[in-house]
Amino acid sequence: ESATLYIEDDAANLAELLGAAVAIQRHVIAYAPLPVMTTKIRIKDVHSNTPLQSDRGEEYRVTTRDGLQTISAAQPFSLTARHNELRQRGCGAFVIDLRQAERDSWSDIIGAFKASREIAGTTEFNYVMGLV
Repeated sequence: ESATLYIEDDAANLAELLGAAVAIQRHVIAYAPLPVMTTKIRIKDVHSNTPLQSDRGEEYRVTTRDGLQTISAAQPFSLTARHNELRQRGCGAFVIDLRQAERDSWSDIIGAFKASREIAGTTEFNYVMGLV
């Protein structure tokens, strides 16, 4: 009945998937944290209250919920600036995941989506860069 397209897809692949002649509603994630890893195994010295940084300077957030530890990129994923473009290509619905967003930023995120506007400090991930 429906499918949510993967955030790792690039623009060309998403366009093909959205334009495919299949009788299902296609959803695109418009805003979400970028999960890097989820594990049941506790990683020593990695805690929700401790900042995490890679040896390349990339920053990560750590959350623990229901016995699972999730490490996400500090920079959220956003295709809010592509809202109109994706709708024209056949996207029937969008997902906006506000779980890790500060509550006072929710209206800004939703406003950016409605206006098809970019959100500073976010990444389009592979959308423009393409798949390698």
